[in-house]
Amino acid sequence: MVPEDKRSYRVAFISAFRDRGIYPTDVRHLSVDSLAWEPPPLPLAKINHIIDRMSLSWNLTTDRRAAYDDSRKNAALFHAWLLNPDEVSDDEIEALGLLRNPGTVTELGGRSGKMGRIEVHSVRPARRIGPDGQSRVDLVIEVTQTFRLAAPARGKLRGGCTLLVDLEKKVVRYFVRKRVLSEERLKTQLGIAQADADELRASYFDDARAQAEPFAMLHRS
Repeated sequence: MVPEDKRSYRVAFISAFRDRGIYPTDVRHLSVDSLAWEPPPLPLAKINHIIDRMSLSWNLTTDRRAAYDDSRKNAALFHAWLLNPDEVSDDEIEALGLLRNPGTVTELGGRSGKMGRIEVHSVRPARRIGPDGQSRVDLVIEVTQTFRLAAPARGKLRGGCTLLVDLEKKVVRYFVRKRVLSEERLKTQLGIAQADADELRASYFDDARAQAEPFAMLHRS
């Protein structure tokens, strides 16, 4: 919304997170360029096929029940489209950080388990207005999948991808991914990497910062 950031919104956000000890794990420098989301590695080339079939006429005057029903119908439509190999290739599914076939016995970090089915939880518009009055509407689509560990190491690892779709151009602007088959995330969740860190706290802090940061204390187990 603000490509020329004269009011330094981006710097303010970066400084606020840095002051609270919250750092991304895979970024070396807290700069505007390094913290920007990357464009999709694969574009979901046929996503316009499903966008054209969705009911996306919601606004502030729409009945809330009708908006909810439309959201659920759109989620079901998108789910069926996503699992259609004629519309979405295996490479595109992999780029989303997902596996198409549920029930697959998979090895992750030396541990075996079963993959759950792909679920589409939310399809909703995000309307924003910039300081110059310019408006933009993106479609936000949240997709998840769960990997369930086999005995004796019972547990589950949930991952997925949030898609931000430009409704005007009918293209995906960003993938926001947490890969379901991530050894690093599994180790953190099971307490291998940090024995006393629970899932939420480990998402934000390493152990040293977590001991001194009040925000981290809220996420203790």
